[in-house]
Amino acid sequence: MALKNPLKKSYQKMERKGIMINPTDLSYTANDPASNKITELREMTKSSIFSKSVSIPPTAHNAANDHNPFNNKMPSRKDIIVPPKINLDARAAERILNDPGGLKPGYFQAVNEVAAALQSQFDSNELTSGFPVRELYRLFIDRKDWQSEPVFFAYENESGYTKAMLSGFLEMKSILSDGVLDSERVTKIHDLCVQGVSGRNGQPLPNYDNVECAVNLVFNDTGDSNCSKKGFKEISELTRNMKGIEILNFKPLIDENHNKIFGEINPVQLVNQSGKEIIIGRVYHEIPLNRENIKTYCDKYNKQISVIKTLYNSEEVTQHKIITTIAEVCRNIQVTHPYQDGNARAIGCLLVNGLLMAEGMSPAIIHDANFFDGHSVDELVEVIKEGQQEFQGLRDSTKYL
Repeated sequence: MALKNPLKKSYQKMERKGIMINPTDLSYTANDPASNKITELREMTKSSIFSKSVSIPPTAHNAANDHNPFNNKMPSRKDIIVPPKINLDARAAERILNDPGGLKPGYFQAVNEVAAALQSQFDSNELTSGFPVRELYRLFIDRKDWQSEPVFFAYENESGYTKAMLSGFLEMKSILSDGVLDSERVTKIHDLCVQGVSGRNGQPLPNYDNVECAVNLVFNDTGDSNCSKKGFKEISELTRNMKGIEILNFKPLIDENHNKIFGEINPVQLVNQSGKEIIIGRVYHEIPLNRENIKTYCDKYNKQISVIKTLYNSEEVTQHKIITTIAEVCRNIQVTHPYQDGNARAIGCLLVNGLLMAEGMSPAIIHDANFFDGHSVDELVEVIKEGQQEFQGLRDSTKYL
C-alpha cells in the first residue's frame, strides 16, 4: 500500500529519529534489532518474577459458562530471538512527533529493548507466555483511551511514559521477588513510573515534598467513576485516624436527630444525575506526612499474607484471600496519595500487578487505575479477577509481527 503524500514528511522525521517504517503494514522496529544490548537484557530476564504456578478460580459469570482460561496451559516461547515490532498507525505517529515535550533521539529503540526484555520475562512462565508485548499498553492505559489510542506508543502525550511503565514492569522481578512490601519498595516503584517522563508542558512531572494536593471523588450511576457508595464509606473509615489525609467538601447523610451518619452521602447530592459525573467530595493530602501511613498498610499486608498461606487448606479460598489483601493494600496506598503525581500509575497499574505476580498469579488488565481512589475492597477484587481473565484471554490471541 503506497503512503499518502501528506504523511511522507512524518515518516522522514521518524527515520531521522532512528525508526524504520514499513509502509506496507505501518509498523516499525528499532534499527539494529539484533543489537548486543537486547541480548544482554534477555540474559538478565531468564529467571522470572513468578515463584509459583497458581491457577486463578473463574468469576461467577465464567463458572456459569464453564469457561476458565486459567486452566489452559499455553505453550512456552522461551527461545524467541526476534524483538517484537509494534503496530503504529499514521495518525498516532504524527501526533507523537508533534508532542510538545518531544522525544529524545533513540527513544523508540530504547523502548523496544525494554519491551523485548519484558517479553522474554513473560514468555518464561506458563501464566504469561504468549502474551504479545504489543498488547501491553492495556496494562497501563485506561480503557477509555483504547479505541482512540490503539497502538503501543500512543500515550506519549506525556513523553517517556511508555518506557517508564515498561521499565517498571520489568523491574518488578527484583523489587518484589520475596513478596514482602514496605514503603521503600513502594517509593521505588513510583519513581520508576515517573523517571524520564515529561508532562504536556514538556517539563518533568512534579515530585516535591512539603506540598498539599487534593483528589476529587467522582460518582455516577454507570459504574465508571473513581468512587462508589460502598467505597466512600470504606475510605471514610480508612482516613478517619490517618496522618495527612482527610475527606472534605461532601454532604453527609443526617439522621432524624440531625446527627451526621458517618461515611454516608446525602442522597440529595446524587439526585437527577442520569449518568453524569458528580464530585461528591475531595480527599486532601499533606505530603510527605501522609507517607507515614504506608508503613501501617504494608505491615498489615505482610502479616495477612503470612497468615493466609498457613491458615487455609483450600487453594480457591487462599487465592481469593490473597487477591483481597492485595486489593486492600493497593486501595489504601492510592487513597493516601503519597506522591504529588504518578500515584494511580504506580499503584493501580504496577503495584497491584507486581504483588499478583510475586504470589504466582496472573497479571490483571485494570481498565482504569483510578478505581483504586475510592472503591470498596470487594469491588476491586472483582475488577482484579476480571482483569486477570482478560489478560489470559489475550494470550496467543495475536501472532508476533
